[in-house]
Amino acid sequence: MRHLVFVVKDLITHPITGSLLAGVIVNLLNIPLHIALLNTLDLIAQAASPMALFALGGALTRYKITGDMHKTLTIVIMKLILLPTMVYIFLFHVYQVNPLWAGTAVLLSSMPTGIGPYVFSLKYRACESQIASAVVITAMLSVVTSSFFILLVT
Repeated sequence: MRHLVFVVKDLITHPITGSLLAGVIVNLLNIPLHIALLNTLDLIAQAASPMALFALGGALTRYKITGDMHKTLTIVIMKLILLPTMVYIFLFHVYQVNPLWAGTAVLLSSMPTGIGPYVFSLKYRACESQIASAVVITAMLSVVTSSFFILLVT
C-alpha cells in the first residue's frame, strides 16, 4: 500500500502528469485565465507539436531495438492494433459516439507510443529496453496503422 501511495504521489507531482491534471482541473472548474497568460499559452501551443516531433526524433536516435523482442512486439501489437481496434469497436458500435469524436479518439489511439512511458520506465527501472524499442518500432509502423484507421473512420 505504501508503494502505491508513493507511485500515485509521484505521478501527480511529475511535470507531465501534473500539468495534465492541472489543465483538467482548470477546465472542469471553468477557472478564467488572464489574457496575457492565454496569449502566452497560445504561442507555446503553436510551437508544441513541431517541437515535440523534433524532440522525439532526437530522442529516437539514442534508442536501439534491443531486449526481449517478445515483450516488445506484444507492446507494439497492443498499442498499434489492439488499442485502436477496441476504441473503434466501443465508440462506433457499442456506445455509438458522435462520429467526429469517435474518429478522433480512434486516430489518437493509433498514434505511436510517446516518450512518456519511456521516462516512467527509466524512473521505475522497469522494462526500459522493451519500452525504448517499442517507441522506435511504433514510430516507424504507425504510419501504416494510423493510415489504416484513418481510412476506417472516414
